[in-house]
Amino acid sequence: MLLNLFTLVVIIINLLYIHSFWLSLIFGIYYIVSLGYKLTKNWHLNFIHKVLLGSGIILAILSSVGAITLYIYELNILSISIILMALSVSIFFIYQSQFNISTISFEQPLPKSILQVLLAIIYFILTLLNLRLLFEAKTFEAIHSPWEVIPTTFLIIYAISSIVLFIILLSKPTSSCPNWVKVILISLQSFLTINIALIIYPLGFGFDTHIHQATENIIWQQGYIVPKTIYYAGYYALVIILSHLFQIIPAWIDKLLIPLILGVYLIPCLYITLKKIFNAQINTALSISVLFLALPFTIFTTNTPQALANLVLLLTISTGLMYVTQPNKQNLSILLLLGLTGFLIHPLAGIPGVIFIIILYLINQNIKPILLLSTTIILSIIIPLAFIMTQNGSWIATPTLDLITHNIPSPIWVNKFNPILDFAYLYKLNIIWVIIAAAILTFLRNRNNKIILTCFTSFLIVFLNGVFLNAIQFPSIIDYEQSAYSDRVLHLSLYFLLPVLAYPLIKYYQKVLASPNQLIKIFTIILMTIVITSSLYVSYPTQDSHWNEYGINLSLNDILAVRSIASQTQNDYIVLSNQIIGAAAIREFGFKKYYTLSSGEAVFYYPVPTSSPLYKLYLDYVTHNNSLNSVSQAMELTQVNEVYLVLNRYWWSFPVIVKKAMNQSQKFWTIDNGEIYIFKYVKKTE
Repeated sequence: MLLNLFTLVVIIINLLYIHSFWLSLIFGIYYIVSLGYKLTKNWHLNFIHKVLLGSGIILAILSSVGAITLYIYELNILSISIILMALSVSIFFIYQSQFNISTISFEQPLPKSILQVLLAIIYFILTLLNLRLLFEAKTFEAIHSPWEVIPTTFLIIYAISSIVLFIILLSKPTSSCPNWVKVILISLQSFLTINIALIIYPLGFGFDTHIHQATENIIWQQGYIVPKTIYYAGYYALVIILSHLFQIIPAWIDKLLIPLILGVYLIPCLYITLKKIFNAQINTALSISVLFLALPFTIFTTNTPQALANLVLLLTISTGLMYVTQPNKQNLSILLLLGLTGFLIHPLAGIPGVIFIIILYLINQNIKPILLLSTTIILSIIIPLAFIMTQNGSWIATPTLDLITHNIPSPIWVNKFNPILDFAYLYKLNIIWVIIAAAILTFLRNRNNKIILTCFTSFLIVFLNGVFLNAIQFPSIIDYEQSAYSDRVLHLSLYFLLPVLAYPLIKYYQKVLASPNQLIKIFTIILMTIVITSSLYVSYPTQDSHWNEYGINLSLNDILAVRSIASQTQNDYIVLSNQIIGAAAIREFGFKKYYTLSSGEAVFYYPVPTSSPLYKLYLDYVTHNNSLNSVSQAMELTQVNEVYLVLNRYWWSFPVIVKKAMNQSQKFWTIDNGEIYIFKYVKKTE
């Protein structure tokens, strides 16, 4: 009791006065771990599982309570201190158990086989070599793909380290590494896999990341942001609370949150679920946990609320499976907490989580088939209805079958006489259909299995929601991104098929492990290595003979460009540019300036990836001959007299546009010897 009280006092004093990183790191970690252990002290789990599950629950509570506090009040140091104190006191009085470091125990002793020790050392060395290659390849320049700067050696070492990892995982339990060491190795593999973009792009990748980090900075400084909205509140709250708790700037919490939760919580959770719910052998459960990296994981390579909500959804599904086998209040409470947390982080992933919980509860209560069918039909349109009510979406008058199914990919055969890339893209473009086909076959053979019935029904409902979303038009979203929400929901629907696929995978692995034929094991290891290495390659932007990505990362030149413009004038101005320049402006100056149009719409002074009229005018400028008309329209629209056009060298038809702009603008200058051209237009006075 005294130790917990001392910890809380140190944290509060550090929050208010001292602001020491090391104090916050030591006592912050102890605070989360000890409270988590108190929650799970009497649960039938080993020590490590109790700490992982308990600390995960603490983070979910902080996210949910913080989100509500942010929405109805604000998240400042005082309110965060109250949240931390209230949580600590509540758990202490409800669960009066003491965290004791002496209770730590591991399931197995250290490995007896010297070979296993050597393999583990080799794996660590290979992983460190790959980390070094990534840090040496980091760039501040604009590139289309990280593979432009990452040497091929990285993929070779990654494949070799994966083979070593699978050998360790498939070794006999009597001579292999302890299970907790294997879980650490898998988490390390996932951490390396997910963090490539974080290391290669020090300035950030994509647009959304910079918007969220700018929002977090505002909340961190003043405790709130207006207009207040429940969207993303769980994400912002968790980042801000952890930022204050550990005395780390929000940007770094934001960057590390996804890979840490994936490695520390999701991977062990998958292992525990496979072992306890599916009764898989330890080696089988561990090996299948690695195969999570075989799924296209692009969403987790960026730090956004959608990525975190997707992780929470996966954790919700795992917890739900525990509720099927052990339908008690304890598991139901965790399930409801995760459902609420996911919704508060991002409703687009939170609603599928709620759908899963509803279907899970109904099937577990042995509901009549007609009622289950009725519920399925109603829930199949719940997300489109939510968008119509909250996002000003409108139903297309006559939605056609082609329209609502246009973003569902068809099976594709790839053959460009490059076996390595052919396989990688064959895998990328067809993995969805492999998952669906395997899940359907498993469902037909085991339709009376509650887990399979629950997951397959949830998949069907969420999948239909994604399809029907194509019949909604969103006035706040630019034309070519109208199907973005539908794509995300369709992707989320596949998560519910993962437990269904566990059954055939477990059977296959158990046959492999039981087989005396070593060639089968070798084949399995090689196949798994090829699959996860291919998934690694195609989950990041690529530019090769098979595929050309159009996305560009934020570069140092982009930042220098927005700084240069800001230093040139004290007048009101707007900028016509590509969207990544807008990201640079948000990164440097936050949400500095908006202009109110005659329609009442507020427009940011740089283009943003919504229905921003400035981006549309920029596209008109660079794609049509009547470019001065675009500038005049921008001035008239925002009632400003200065317009700056920013053109990056990588933009198509760059020389032609530059030549035309030189003749039309009043002034121009360059960044980095012509990598970026900036043109100034001033409204002519009458």
